[in-house]
Amino acid sequence: MEEKNQRMGKMRGKASVLFENPPYVTAAASVVGKKEGEGPLGRYFDKIELDSMLGKKNWEEAESELQTRAATLAIEKSGLKKEDIRYYFGGDLLAQLIATSFGSMDLEFPMFGIYGACSTMGEAMGLMQAAGGVMILGFTLYNELGGKTPSHPRQKTGCE
Repeated sequence: MEEKNQRMGKMRGKASVLFENPPYVTAAASVVGKKEGEGPLGRYFDKIELDSMLGKKNWEEAESELQTRAATLAIEKSGLKKEDIRYYFGGDLLAQLIATSFGSMDLEFPMFGIYGACSTMGEAMGLMQAAGGVMILGFTLYNELGGKTPSHPRQKTGCE
């Protein structure tokens, strides 16, 4: 079953899209805490922060700071200017996207919050294709602090 959608491309089956102009990654950046850096993927991260709280008073502020630092580094690595970015798509596992909202505030991009947990990247790529332009995708899963949320401390997320 193929159906044409002008903006998105061809529908394949009920839930898949074949993009005529697929989204692609220009640059990626990862900023993590000490615990993540000591794990088996440690060598793949761009920056490992030794202070898990990043100089902040609480873990919510620290997670927001991780988003800001990763987005800033991704922009630098891409060779783009901040003015070239059209939107910020982001998500986290804190209630009401606290880390994403505050972490993207200083970036001064229109922000789309995504509540997809493990599916955040896939959802954002589809939305980015529909919106068009140059965008940033940011998301956090702050394992160092146990994937805490204000209502469910140390909640298991299934994304670990």
